[in-house]
Amino acid sequence: MKKHEALKALKQVIASEPWLSIEGLHSFEFFKGDAEEGKDNFGKEMTGKEFTNSLAGLRRGLGLYWQEFAGACALLEGMGKIKAINRRYSSYGLKHLFEKETGYLPNGVLIAAAIHCGFRYKVYDNSPNPCFKP
Repeated sequence: MKKHEALKALKQVIASEPWLSIEGLHSFEFFKGDAEEGKDNFGKEMTGKEFTNSLAGLRRGLGLYWQEFAGACALLEGMGKIKAINRRYSSYGLKHLFEKETGYLPNGVLIAAAIHCGFRYKVYDNSPNPCFKP
C-alpha cells in the first residue's frame, strides 16, 4: 500500500470510529451523581472535558503511523476466516505478535488496520483492546 492510499484509508477509519486513539478504543463513564467527573477505561480519573481533550490529542497521533498501518493490513489480509470472534487474542496481544514482523506497532493502529480490512470486533469488559473475527 502506497503512502497516499494508506493515509486515506487510515483517515477513513479514524473518521468512522470516534473512540479510537493510538492507545486503543476509549470509553468514559461519569461517576454516579456527577455530570462532570468520571473515569476512562484505562482507569484514569478526570473531568469529561479533560477526557475529550486527551482523546483528541491521542487521535492526532494515529496519522503518523501510516507505514505501520499498511504493514498491519498486509498481515491481517493473510489471516484465514473463522466462525466467531477470537477471544484468545485481543488487539493488544495481536499487536505484540505482529511486532515481530512490523517493528513497533501502536495498539490503535492495529485496531484501525483490522477495521479497514473488514474484521468484526467486540469489546469485552470495557477494555480498550477489542477482540476480532476475520
